[in-house]
Amino acid sequence: QSFAHCRGKPPLDMTPEYLYAHSMVAPRLAAAYATSNVLQRVRTIALIREPVTRLSAALDLELERCDGLVDDNQGRCRVCRETKRGNKKEAEMNRHVLCKAMRGGTLTRLVSEATRDAPDRCSQHWNLACQAIDYGLYARQLSSWLHFLPKERLLVLHYEDFVADETATRRRAYDKLYDFLGKSEVDLGTDIIGANERPGRYLGLQVECTARRFFKTPNDELVQLLHKTWPRDAPFPSERYNDALAAGRCDSIVSSTDAASLPWPSSMEMARRREQANNFLAAAYRRE
Repeated sequence: QSFAHCRGKPPLDMTPEYLYAHSMVAPRLAAAYATSNVLQRVRTIALIREPVTRLSAALDLELERCDGLVDDNQGRCRVCRETKRGNKKEAEMNRHVLCKAMRGGTLTRLVSEATRDAPDRCSQHWNLACQAIDYGLYARQLSSWLHFLPKERLLVLHYEDFVADETATRRRAYDKLYDFLGKSEVDLGTDIIGANERPGRYLGLQVECTARRFFKTPNDELVQLLHKTWPRDAPFPSERYNDALAAGRCDSIVSSTDAASLPWPSSMEMARRREQANNFLAAAYRRE
């Protein structure tokens, strides 16, 4: 009934929340598999992106929410919205803290707390930087899904393949998607790649390197999981996720919670709209 409007097109339910909320969503979907013949035909696709770039894009999205440009529930699954509704006031307060830190150049402290090596990481209060970072812990999320679903029902795609400069790489990525869905071409009724292409912003070396050091082990665990589960699909773009660290990009950066971060006065979308408005006014003045 939820997909009656699809009218012959493959029904698609898409949100990044399904990976992040793996402990809630995966068991529910597994229960549905066990009780519904229809859902036995469901295929699950995980589209992952280099976690530091994804982090910078996620932080810019939070700025858009602070700027009032994005509905707080946009892209959230129903279960996730219902869970969040109970602490909406706290969420708004912590988003204000995060946006204030980004605009004031003090993001380093929040990111340092979100990436510290401690069992109670982020337990003191709901640090939205923690949430933005935890979205990139793909190995833990995929392992949870694989506990409930057979690997044949789960396809892991890399965003980098779909935006690669080489046409052959992009073609292979789409062919992999089509083969998984059992079709030569698929009209999904939406652009699943475009929905994930929010550009990453420059974080500044202090914040970037703090995040890269945190993600090093999770990235290694991701590669091990992919090789173990889908060995025929190797090599994987995620094998290059730690290249910046290996190249020594962060060797001279000393971690400090007090270091200033690059201030972001507004989201990129707000800056674009302001520039558009200024250009419109300038053109109007010229006409006068």
